[in-house]
Amino acid sequence: MTWQSILKLVPKNKATLSFVLVNRKQTEKMFADIVALTEEPSKLRNLLQTIKGNNPSLEEVIQTYSDSPHADLELDEIKANLVKLEEAIDEMMVGLKDMPFKTMKELKIMVDKGIIARDAGDDTQLKEILAEIDRRNTFSRQKMANYRDIRDKLDVLRIKSDQPYLSFEGFPDNSKILQDFAKLLEQEFKNNIILVDYSSINDFILSMTPKTKKTGTGKKMVVTVVDDKPTLDKKKVIQNFYKKNISGKKWAWNDDGNKTDLNDKVAAKKIFIASNTKLSLKGVFSARSVSKYIKAVDMTGGSVGKFVPNKFPNGNSVPKVLLLEKSSSNAMNLNPYAKMLLTNVFSGNWFNKLFENIRMNQMQTEAEADSIILDDILQAIKQPKGKSKKSISDTDINSIRAGIKNVSTKGDKGLKAEIKVLLDSSSALEERLNKVTQNMRKEQLTYLKDDFTTKEANSFIEFYKELVGDDPDEMKELVVEWFKDDRPISEAVNVLDDEGKEITDDSGSVITEMKEVHSPNHAKISLYGNAVTPETAYADGLKVMSKHGEYDIGTQTNRLRNQLLNMSDFSTFVLNTAKDLKEKGGLTKLITDIVRDASAFEQVTAERSLSFLAQMAEHTNSDEVGKAFKTIDDDPESDNAIAVAKQLDGIMPELLTEMTKQIVGAFELKLKEFADNPAKFPDKQVMAAKFQFIERQNLLTEGE
Repeated sequence: MTWQSILKLVPKNKATLSFVLVNRKQTEKMFADIVALTEEPSKLRNLLQTIKGNNPSLEEVIQTYSDSPHADLELDEIKANLVKLEEAIDEMMVGLKDMPFKTMKELKIMVDKGIIARDAGDDTQLKEILAEIDRRNTFSRQKMANYRDIRDKLDVLRIKSDQPYLSFEGFPDNSKILQDFAKLLEQEFKNNIILVDYSSINDFILSMTPKTKKTGTGKKMVVTVVDDKPTLDKKKVIQNFYKKNISGKKWAWNDDGNKTDLNDKVAAKKIFIASNTKLSLKGVFSARSVSKYIKAVDMTGGSVGKFVPNKFPNGNSVPKVLLLEKSSSNAMNLNPYAKMLLTNVFSGNWFNKLFENIRMNQMQTEAEADSIILDDILQAIKQPKGKSKKSISDTDINSIRAGIKNVSTKGDKGLKAEIKVLLDSSSALEERLNKVTQNMRKEQLTYLKDDFTTKEANSFIEFYKELVGDDPDEMKELVVEWFKDDRPISEAVNVLDDEGKEITDDSGSVITEMKEVHSPNHAKISLYGNAVTPETAYADGLKVMSKHGEYDIGTQTNRLRNQLLNMSDFSTFVLNTAKDLKEKGGLTKLITDIVRDASAFEQVTAERSLSFLAQMAEHTNSDEVGKAFKTIDDDPESDNAIAVAKQLDGIMPELLTEMTKQIVGAFELKLKEFADNPAKFPDKQVMAAKFQFIERQNLLTEGE
């Protein structure tokens, strides 16, 4: 900016104001220029307000020129001039209110102020603005005809303040979409505002949704559309237009100064409910659908309470043990034993299959396995031709890589989040990866008998350190060999220099070093050259603590090792458990011992499975398990107890099948309840749940 231009300007910033205030002639000239203004010096007024608030202070404002040869006014004089300056602006504004607009821009500025005042519900200011416009607007009708936007805004401003209207954001001026929407509603469109003659927001909603009549209650309730066919057809056209062009946009109902956001979750729910849009189940609801239902509910936000199944198809209530408690009420945790039922078919030697799943969970939890698979995908997609080390197909890896833009520019955390989104959006891909995960977990079982789990091995190292007190000579006697699927995790690799060439020793032999190439999943331990087994380690006092150090899970792992690897049948296991628990209330105590805390994930045991099965059988069958347990508890050594245990073993596949059927049915009933009557569910969750059920998990369909 040149000095010449500065001298001709009414100050608009600190620099120009500083230049003017410190000089007497410039201050006098500013007063003269202000009197001649034809529009409000809003930037100057705002700057003066900030000085009044001491942010910045007057001293800070004038600092730039206060010590220059240009300055010829003292601070007290400058302060007095500031007071005069405010008075001059006020006088100018009074005169301005009666001065005719010189340009259409001046009129437009005043009209826009009126729109702001109206939207803010300030009727007093709006009336003052309209009065001033009427006094100052001397433009001819012919002149105004060329400025349609200003005319339309003026029309809006002159409408009675109590007339409702719809306002919109994100649409261009005079949007054709809004014009067409107004035509369909048979209402008036003015400057991106639709003026309506509805008495309430509910009347507006009914203008584009079928009017219905309900008769009866509960399951006998009948909903009948009472609109005639022409009216119904018209409403369907409006509804379809709304869904295609307006839904999801920022728009609001304005009435007598009050504004209701129609994009708000609650308002969106009301519009959806009023539309009587039919929701119905898509396809067959299966065991696989249960996990999809839970995933959908977890993504709705807010408490999951209203979405939790409470009735089985047989009419019985759902026991609390079906779901685990969690620190957050915003997630639904299915009991791990229920997951086992839903992901397996039990027949014949059902016992081995069920407890194989329990052994798998002890070796590696589902969450741990999922984390390993996610890391495997991450490392594979980070390389242009990277491959999975966990048997995930190249096709699936390439598909995931192609679904993420700019992989090389993103961090691991961001990439993992995007991978999860891709998996959630493709049930087929997710199912294939689940099979990879299950196979990986089954492989762990091979090494359960004689080897240590990685958690056990690390705990043994700490255990031994405590015994010998970190004595270096004693620690040398401890040898831990880590394996991945029975292969050493380390192997000799050639050492390379900075240029990638092999390094040799004086004899010309290539120098090698041991490098970790696999992540371990089991370990072998020896002391003083003698092999140590998990059995002897636990006998010597080894403890393996839970993730948060709250309880010993090692004894459970070893007990499971001994119980299940050496057990021939279910009846023997039940009888032995009854004997072990005789002094603690026996098998019957398991029926009343409801363990639902999150730690249950880390404590998946054979005994707890009996507790779960007994409690579920009480609600899904005829309490066959509980009745058998009572008989066995009476005398676990008796022939009658043996016979009852064998009989229970024989009917368990049938009981497990029915349990699975009832669990799936309970979730299906809750989903049908949502589809039939979404209004019963929390206002702020309905639209999110609808989106998840339809768009993400493909469980529901919308429409006829």
